[in-house]
Amino acid sequence: MFLTICTVMCESGRDLGKPNRKGWATNERVQIIESIRETYMKTQNRNDLSQLSGTVKPPMSWSWVGACGLAALLLVWTTTAVGQVPPTLTIADASVAEGNAGTTSLVLTLVLSAPTNQIVAGSFSAIPMTGTGFSPATGGSACGAPGVDFVQVNNLPVSIPANTLSKTVTITVCGDSIRESNEQIFFSVTNVTRAQCFEGTCNGIATILDDGDTGISSISIADATIKQPSVGTRTLSFVLSLSAVTTQDVRVDFSTENGGAIGGSSCGLVATGTPDFVTKSGTITIPAGQTSGLIDITICAGTLRESDEAFKVILGPRISNASIKDGAAIGGIRAK
Repeated sequence: MFLTICTVMCESGRDLGKPNRKGWATNERVQIIESIRETYMKTQNRNDLSQLSGTVKPPMSWSWVGACGLAALLLVWTTTAVGQVPPTLTIADASVAEGNAGTTSLVLTLVLSAPTNQIVAGSFSAIPMTGTGFSPATGGSACGAPGVDFVQVNNLPVSIPANTLSKTVTITVCGDSIRESNEQIFFSVTNVTRAQCFEGTCNGIATILDDGDTGISSISIADATIKQPSVGTRTLSFVLSLSAVTTQDVRVDFSTENGGAIGGSSCGLVATGTPDFVTKSGTITIPAGQTSGLIDITICAGTLRESDEAFKVILGPRISNASIKDGAAIGGIRAK
């Protein structure tokens, strides 16, 4: 409203002080000029304005040009300092394959919704992600230390130059040949100046995609042979091997299958020579960080004269965190 009044006064000139010009009542003129006088004195620190009463006649030292100039200054200030909305800063989620060695760059892009003639600044951080459902990547000061997945960053100064819409920042990812799950990094830009952040626009999740040594660890089971006991029982152990170490437990189903050797629920009479082994099925787990496991099968004694016999141990069908490379093994039982 003040700018509108000043515009009217500029058009009217000092003749505004004349009685009832264009229908302006005296008391209205006084109120208008008092408002302008008060603002002008605060802005210019002037105190030499004459006392206003009745029909007002401003002194020559305060020209109407000055009033119009004040209006123009306020107009500029209003449209720049008040009316200009800061741009919004946004950072999108990103991902990158880990690699089996060396380092990889995970690039994030900071984007402004509109250009600005000022530098936009803030502090960038990248730390392990926390929360249910996430697998946090392990941060460290440098790659090379055991278990470090990325180089952690805390409050690194970052800026977007004036009249520029974007800026990239990089997280260094450490490669390894260990089979593991995809892992997450939480990143954020805080203490942002000359731009604004809304919920979720200035932070996000970066994912390290594991590619392991051969894409996925594979499991194999080796053949095994044992001499049949004359009395009691013996244990025939089948060795399972992983092609690469993994940070997750590997689980695989298994079961026995009859061949020349016949299985049973338990060892029977030695005189009959049957069964030759105790059938078995279940799930075996190779713990994270280990590369081998054992399946033990009980071999029964027999007094009958028999030839060498064999049975099988079969892996699958279910398996987790690995693939089956060689899923069948021969269990040989040598005659006494």
